[in-house]
Amino acid sequence: MLLKCLLISLVYMLGNMDTRFFGANRWNWPICLSAIVGLVAGDLTTGITMGVELQLIFMGFVVIGMSVMPDAAAGSTLAVAFAIMSGLESSTAIALAMPIALLFQPVLILEQTVLNYFNVKGDTYSLKGDTKGLQNCLFVANGLAGLVDFALMFLALYAGSAAVEAVVNFIPDILMACLEKTASVLPALGLAYLMSYVCDKFTMPFLFMGFVLAAYLQLDALAVSILGGVIAVVYFNTKSMASGGE
Repeated sequence: MLLKCLLISLVYMLGNMDTRFFGANRWNWPICLSAIVGLVAGDLTTGITMGVELQLIFMGFVVIGMSVMPDAAAGSTLAVAFAIMSGLESSTAIALAMPIALLFQPVLILEQTVLNYFNVKGDTYSLKGDTKGLQNCLFVANGLAGLVDFALMFLALYAGSAAVEAVVNFIPDILMACLEKTASVLPALGLAYLMSYVCDKFTMPFLFMGFVLAAYLQLDALAVSILGGVIAVVYFNTKSMASGGE
């Protein structure tokens, strides 16, 4: 148990470090992070399955300016870990993902507020042309952030898995049923949140076409995605030809 908690905490820390050091490869997205956590925890299938559902829940969260979103990485990591290591039902663990993400949100705000000190120091070094000082600010600030992420996740895993298991035993069956129903609705909420950004009079016909293909023609997600790609290529080529391109 201790080794798994350490490894999962390391996975979470590296996922958050992705955008800081490794070029934003999206390792901290729920669909990627959940699969890795599932592999470490000993159940890759559950990790992948839950990752898809968690990605649908959190995919509409977009960081705008200095806003801080709920920590989807923390919610996904702990949800998958609890489902595998504590024996929670996947639907129950998924329903807990959003509250966990919201609990970690103030931590992110506090962390970024404290680390803003290094932004100020970095400005001072840049005015002096001190590249060494800038590098030190980068590595020290992100190193401290990584240590905080690792420590908090380890504490949550090591103490939380047993705590969640104990709490679940006292949760009434009706409340557990409500959590399961909530989990089935959350992916739709995530999609709705995303659609609020991208849907307009141009994209809505494509949305309804996808619905018709899936609901009435019984095409699966892969087939609908391939057809969508074909339509996108045809549209791009037609638009290019109309504008005089080749």
